Amino acid sequence: MNLVQEIISQHTGHSVRAGDVVTLEPDLVMIHDGNAPLFMNYFENMRIKYPERVVAFTDHFSPPSSIAHSEVVRSYHRFLKEQGVEKQNHFTGIGHQLMVELGYAKAGMIILGNDTHATTYGAVGAFAFALGNTDTAYTLATGKTTIRVPVAEKIELKGRLKKASPFDVGLEVIHRYGTDGGEYSSLEFHSESISLDGRMTISNLSAETGAVSAIFSRRKVNAAHEIELAELTPLVALPYSPDNITEVSSLKDVKIQQ
Repeated sequence: MNLVQEIISQHTGHSVRAGDVVTLEPDLVMIHDGNAPLFMNYFENMRIKYPERVVAFTDHFSPPSSIAHSEVVRSYHRFLKEQGVEKQNHFTGIGHQLMVELGYAKAGMIILGNDTHATTYGAVGAFAFALGNTDTAYTLATGKTTIRVPVAEKIELKGRLKKASPFDVGLEVIHRYGTDGGEYSSLEFHSESISLDGRMTISNLSAETGAVSAIFSRRKVNAAHEIELAELTPLVALPYSPDNITEVSSLKDVKIQQ
């Protein structure tokens, strides 16, 4: 049984296998000002079932760049207050990073994020995955969600980085899997050298493969895939796809605008 299956089994009270459809209660639901306003109207006559399990951020319109955006943020903050959400973090940084830095995300948790890059929290050993707006609203209203247990893709990150950075590791993962090769999979990484911020970077970028989640395991895995970290060189993604990746050294006379 892989790590994600173990976490799901602990939450459901019975053993699960890849492909099983299960209903479970996430430990936390992460929402932010970029998406929550798109489903807040569902709650005009309804309450969030477990407001204590919701972590809310304002990080997309931070600060609001227009009057229209200011009105969105104001209505969002009013919604959080009316619904009794106490875990609020506004204009203090990127929500995905703060979920880890502020200690919300912990190993063994199941965390639902109303954002594609919720995979980031797998850096600390949480099973974290994204849901769209309607499914997030359903989970907030009922406290539950239904998922299909993903297939595990185990990847060992061997050795230590010499020329490259954790971002290059993430790009190498995208290069190998493409933008849909990880679809309905959980990428389970093992590394003895990647730091926490590096694990967050790799987990975040793994979302670009279509993976349901990315998670770092402390235990040695029988990996089907290996990446030799010492052999990696700086990489870059070219237009017009995240998996159009090449070595930086192969590019000549390319001006950097940003």
